[in-house]
This record gives sequence, C-alpha cells and structure tokens, in this order.
Amino acid sequence: MFKMNNRFSCKYLNVIFTSIFISVIFTQVDAQKAFTYHLSGTFPDIKKAYIDHTGPQGWKTDSVFLKDGKFEFTDTAREVSVASVELLRRDDGRIFNGGSIQFNVFQEPGNISLSYYDHNKEVSVTGTPNNDISTKFNKGNEDYENAIRPIYDSLNTYHYKAFLLRKDTINNNADSIAYFEKEARHYDSLAHPWTLKFYHSLMNAIYANPKSYFTAHYTKGWIDEISQDSVKEIYNNLGPEIQNSTMGKDILNSLNSSNVATTGTKAPLFEDDADINGKKLALADYKGKYVLLDFWASWCSPCREGNPHMIEQYNKYHSKGLEIIGISDDDNNIGAWKNAVKKDNIGIWKHILRRAGKMDAKGNDKDVSKLYNVSAYPTKILIDPNGIIVDRFMDDKKLDNQLESIFSK
Repeated sequence: MFKMNNRFSCKYLNVIFTSIFISVIFTQVDAQKAFTYHLSGTFPDIKKAYIDHTGPQGWKTDSVFLKDGKFEFTDTAREVSVASVELLRRDDGRIFNGGSIQFNVFQEPGNISLSYYDHNKEVSVTGTPNNDISTKFNKGNEDYENAIRPIYDSLNTYHYKAFLLRKDTINNNADSIAYFEKEARHYDSLAHPWTLKFYHSLMNAIYANPKSYFTAHYTKGWIDEISQDSVKEIYNNLGPEIQNSTMGKDILNSLNSSNVATTGTKAPLFEDDADINGKKLALADYKGKYVLLDFWASWCSPCREGNPHMIEQYNKYHSKGLEIIGISDDDNNIGAWKNAVKKDNIGIWKHILRRAGKMDAKGNDKDVSKLYNVSAYPTKILIDPNGIIVDRFMDDKKLDNQLESIFSK
C-alpha cells in the first residue's frame, strides 16, 4: 500500500497545478537506439504550436504552423520522456498563459492522436500506452482541474503582489503586505483539500500501473510528497527497463540522497543558542521522552489551521512524556513568527527557528530543516525516548493513532 509523505503541504500548493501540465523530464541518453513518434490532431482555432522536447541530440524546442487546423509533428528520441506542447490561438509568439493550451505528451514509439475535450479547454492524448494512461487519469480528475484553476490564479496573484511589495524598499507598506499574505493563506487553505484529493487519485493510478513511464514520471515529480518506503516500493516494481532509464535513475538518485532522518534511523541532534524565549535548547536534553518535531511557518495555512488540534494533543499527552519542539521557517520574519505563536496560543511548547543559512563555529550547517530532510510544511517527526525516529507525519489522524498507541500502554 502506498503511503503519503508528511512533506506534502502548503509550500507546494502554488506550483503543483503548473507542474502537472507543463513539467518536463530532461533526457540525455546517447547509447540507446532512436525511435520515431508522430503527433497529429485537428484544432480549428489554433494557429501555431510549440513543442519542448528531447531528441537524439538533447533538449530542443520546435514550432509548427497549423494549416486548416491540422497539426502534424514527427521526430525521433532515444528513450521515453515527457514533452510539453503549447497550442496558440494566435501566431505572435509564446505567451504561456491566456490564449493558449498547454499539456504534456509522453514521447514514445507510435502514432499519438491529439483531440479536444471539455469544451475545447483540454487535450486528449491517446494511441500509445503511457499517453492512454495519462489521459484516462486526467479525464478522471476534471473536477479537480476545474476547481483548482481559479484558486491557483488568485493564490499566485496575491503571492506575487506581496513579493513585489517586499522588494520595494521605498513604498514598502507593511499593512498591504499583511493583507496580501492573509488573502494568499485563504486561497492556500481552499486549495489544500483539492490537492489532497488529487494526490490520492494519483497514487491510485500509480498503484494500478506499476510498470509504466507514467508512474516513473509522476513519482519523480511528486517524490517529496511520497513516503520513502513507498518510493522504494514503486521503484522496485518499475522493472529493469524503466529502472535503467533517465526517469528511473532520477528516482534512485533521489532515494540515495534522501536516506536521512527516515523511519527507524537515529534522529540527528541539534541545538540552538536561543529559543523564542532566549533560552538554549538542545535535542539531546530530551533523551528519555517522546519528542514531536513540528516543522511549520507563520505563512503556512495548513500549519496554522492544525494548531488547535496540536494543543489538544499536547494537553492530553504532555504529562505522560510528550514534548513538542516547533521549528519555524521564519528566519526572515521573526516578528511574524512570534506573533503567530502568541496568536495561536502555542507558546506552551518550545519554539526555535530553522536557522536557514546559519553555520556553527566549525562551519557545519545549522539548518534543522535540512538536517531532517524537510522541504515543505507542515511536517511532523516523532522521536522515541532512545532518539530513534518513529515516523514522519502529514496526516493528523495517523499521528493521533500513533500517539494513542504509545501512551495508552
């Protein structure tokens, strides 16, 4: 059974929709024999198309003018990879948004048919094994696509407005920044349940198609969201051909590089000269107790929304030996960090910053998030009294069950 990694979170929400449709696997394989693939379709309202893809000589971009709406493109490749196609309703250059349609195509041997569906908003890609799997999956998630588009549009707009204001040192307005960040958190929270729904649907498709480039492509793209045990299982089921492909090798490299702070391993030690109250904190001082590391940020909506439940769990188990250390990604906004701790009433447990970019006297990286291989929030990691990592959590229910199992004995 595939498991979701605790690292799936708000930090990825504003880029997931884009990555689903225009992400590209870069492929550079010289030793394999080239094969031919052919794309064709009819799009009456399209003037021009761009294809970003890999050929025998590496990465390239081609363009095609459509005559009477007829799209034809033939090329060769040395292994299966993923290309991005953009269809333009006018021919005055690439625009990447508005007036164009973007979608992915698996470059694999054979004739690949392209056609409109969903009122000419989406493109069906069929005729070869992995494209058939991909189109079936996409059509099964139309509700997600329709719901998430306007949410991400608003989310990215508010994030960008706040970003521009932070860069403007002359007209920097703290109230305006706070407003845009608040609106971004609102749309972030709206996106979260839809993205969770999409994730579970994706994992079902991966489980149903274990020996496919579809599975390799999406596993690589979502590798930070899937538990390491599940990634290992997926990789082992791919089969030799795909394991030896660029996609397979990328997955294996990610597994090898991320084999740190995983379930059953020794928890890396860290210490901080000053927690939120100015006192020294060292993980080693908590030996003999269960410690829950809560990686979060003041700007992370799912993190903040989970705090009332965290308070309940802390009050329930603290007297039985549970400690919580909050580790915040707010090194560049200490005021927001302290205000969030106060507003959410979570000062009842310890809090430190992740110390991004900080080094100790010996030149060692002090970044606790890096130390624990945390790339998104919220992430929760439970450590047992012997300093061994029990598990990594995204699902509060899973964490609740784990704590109940431990402390009900």
